[in-house]
Amino acid sequence: VETEYIRSMITNDKEFKRLGLGHEDLKVVAHTIIICQNYLRASETDSSVSLRDVQRYIDLFIYFHKIIGPADNNGAMVMASYLCYFLRIDSKPQRKELEAKLQSKLLRKIQFEAIFLAHAKEFIDEIKSMKIIPENISINTPLIENLLAICVATMKNIPLIICGKPGTSKTVAINIAFDMFNASDEKKRLSRYLSGAPKCININFWGSITTTSQGIIHVFEDAKK
Repeated sequence: VETEYIRSMITNDKEFKRLGLGHEDLKVVAHTIIICQNYLRASETDSSVSLRDVQRYIDLFIYFHKIIGPADNNGAMVMASYLCYFLRIDSKPQRKELEAKLQSKLLRKIQFEAIFLAHAKEFIDEIKSMKIIPENISINTPLIENLLAICVATMKNIPLIICGKPGTSKTVAINIAFDMFNASDEKKRLSRYLSGAPKCININFWGSITTTSQGIIHVFEDAKK
């Protein structure tokens, strides 16, 4: 039932329809979502994914299709897959396992990791051209993944939680992202991801054992104001 509903969500989304994807591309997109959803359910819990993830995937596919261009549907599909599913998997062997499942079941072979790394490099090269990353910062894979996720999630109004061990560039990524969004319009035009991006306000909230849900809600209410 869910498989048919996922296909229905894809084919009935008005903005997705405007992309004009062919029948094979539509089938590959649907199968990719279904395989990723099933993999995360099997490796985590039944509630790890839901139809909200499907809608998020559709929105991100449309977003990346506009940035990367209509000639590269595989690129939009890979980037949406990474932002929705792959990046939430901390283990490299598990990411490779998911990619292997996709390659074995999809209608065509898609090198997910290689395509993601190529587009991620384009993203970070555009950010580097803005000259806002401090020279003493090592531009490693966790930093690139975090920056890309923050940038896309902010532009698409998607809630984002970044988890990781100390030293995985979480705080550094937040600080650089803040500078990215508050750079001049001239600098932001150097990146396809930031062109037209709004200014951002950074609101910190430090949790403790006395933190309550009402206290967290209050922070978000203040942010809306």
